[in-house]
Amino acid sequence: MSAIQVAPSLSHHGATTGAVLGDRLYVVGGSRSAYHHVGDVRLVSARGASFEDPRVPALDRPRGDLVAVAHAGTDSILAVGGVVATDHCDQPSNEPSREMNRLDVRTGTWSRCAPLPAPRAKAGVAMLGDRMLVIGGRQDDLDSASMFAYHVLDDRWEWIGLFPFGARHAAACAFGDRVWYVGGWTAGSGAGTLRAGCYSYDPADREVRRHADLPVPRAGHALVVHRGALHVLGGVDERKQPTRTVFRYDAARDRWQQLAPLVTDRAMFAAGSLGGAIVVAGGWRKAPGEANGSAERHVPAAARAARALTASPTAPRTSRGSRPARPSDRRAS
Repeated sequence: MSAIQVAPSLSHHGATTGAVLGDRLYVVGGSRSAYHHVGDVRLVSARGASFEDPRVPALDRPRGDLVAVAHAGTDSILAVGGVVATDHCDQPSNEPSREMNRLDVRTGTWSRCAPLPAPRAKAGVAMLGDRMLVIGGRQDDLDSASMFAYHVLDDRWEWIGLFPFGARHAAACAFGDRVWYVGGWTAGSGAGTLRAGCYSYDPADREVRRHADLPVPRAGHALVVHRGALHVLGGVDERKQPTRTVFRYDAARDRWQQLAPLVTDRAMFAAGSLGGAIVVAGGWRKAPGEANGSAERHVPAAARAARALTASPTAPRTSRGSRPARPSDRRAS
């Protein structure tokens, strides 16, 4: 008999992350408040139900603002970087971490991987084959432009170059044979720079190409491949408040289309394509510090609203990724 416990009222955290593997969205880590981070692992089914599995332990060191990505070849979830709470001169602070952990979902055990070459929080992370690419992210008080590749099967890192700019809270994912990188925020004078740019990185020629910008800038959003297209969901706007907007990118025409919104506002949350929909969980509902504890099952469409479901988990269902139509490329400047 299964040890899974279904809890429709289970509450998720802010500043969390997640990745889809098999028939589940694994929601990892997060924050209850600015300096109170957690290592919890919670799961969401294809039908939108949140639950806990006692066979899946928490991270050994709580972290917020981390990023998770799945590697299907080893049935594992990688938890990358994030912030850890420290006391500096008797004042609480959040320090970016070099830690990376691997969850083997077959055995339900976490192990430590080779640490990141430099501390990172909320970098853009994507898995392309057996290599995980890490772009940008917060390093100390600044935002890095460095790009690293992690070789999953060899547990080693490689420096691969510099992105055109440094940013944190951008979103990345693999789509076709490229890594796509959208939005983000760069620290600087005043309110910093909130970004709307859409870029792709081709590992074959190591070129960064720029595509049509998002209609509006976003940071702390999710970037998900669903039914052969990129989707940007939620994130914060120019007022630094979470939103519920959804945009779909048409690679063949190099343009974005706004779709029906999410049910609730959220930023810095877990998301993935699962069971014919995009499932989202956790994140911040309001800034600063009010978490969105819910999970939603969102069916992207121009005229169809999303639905929030609290049903029990469903049987495993997988779908194959697709290669995008050839986009209109231009090199990043």
